[in-house]
Amino acid sequence: MSKFINLIFYGFYQIDYIFEVRPYPHYNTRTGSVLFSLTVLIYTYSVVLLIVGGGAQCGFFNCLSSSTLEILFVITGFVVVLWWYYWLDKEKYKSSFEKLDKEPSSIRWVCFILALLWGIGGIVFLYGCIIYLHKQITF
Repeated sequence: MSKFINLIFYGFYQIDYIFEVRPYPHYNTRTGSVLFSLTVLIYTYSVVLLIVGGGAQCGFFNCLSSSTLEILFVITGFVVVLWWYYWLDKEKYKSSFEKLDKEPSSIRWVCFILALLWGIGGIVFLYGCIIYLHKQITF
């Protein structure tokens, strides 16, 4: 799982190279890490919405208000930020980045396209979860 996360993160890291000029061995991520953490937040919140929708369908929740969903979003965001802080603090990505930098440039393009698909997939997944939850609440 960590290898997959590092491949996606490396794809977002390529966005940093597009927007900013930085030295080759410098693995400080900025734009890519923000976009990556936002996509992780989107996927995590989508899963939370699916769980809440399933709970509403089974009768565990009588009424879902928008404030409840906002509180769930804040809690999910807090969990993702803690995980992200741990991931960056332990520098779990640096050794993978060093190996991927030695690969041909086609690998960089594959990781970049994978990161774009990951982001688009997160938005589509969130939209589907919102539609599902809306159907569960209205019926």
